Amino acid sequence: MQPDWLPRLRSVIRSSAHETRNALNGIVVNLEVVRSRLARAADGSPETLPFAEQAVGQAEESVRLNEGVGSLLQLISGAVGSDGLIRCTRADGESESLRFEVERVVSDRTLPGLRSLGSAVGFGVETDDGAVILTFPQDSRTKTRISE
Repeated sequence: MQPDWLPRLRSVIRSSAHETRNALNGIVVNLEVVRSRLARAADGSPETLPFAEQAVGQAEESVRLNEGVGSLLQLISGAVGSDGLIRCTRADGESESLRFEVERVVSDRTLPGLRSLGSAVGFGVETDDGAVILTFPQDSRTKTRISE
């Protein structure tokens, strides 16, 4: 039996990711309209168009990173056991790693977002027999140290 707090946590995670994604998508759509109109302007607005194009790209990257954070939260909530504890252990190796024991459906659902987030933040993602392993290289941009 799952802990009584877990459904609420999963609901909050899902809702938060959904609403943040909606807000970011709204920004992307509006920036795309601005960029399009600047490009069609009579003078071409050469000074402002590059800024609008850069803003669109940054907003799209924000959407991608938000989805990665949502995947990380799904991984963590998916690793909660029936006793309410997170099934996560330190995996030894050349790099520091965390091994999350999750069902395959959770693993499959979270991998793309985790890989995307990992490439931006500086951690690797792999699977091993029903587990998702996050690997933090010694020179990781996150400078994360896993405490024992």
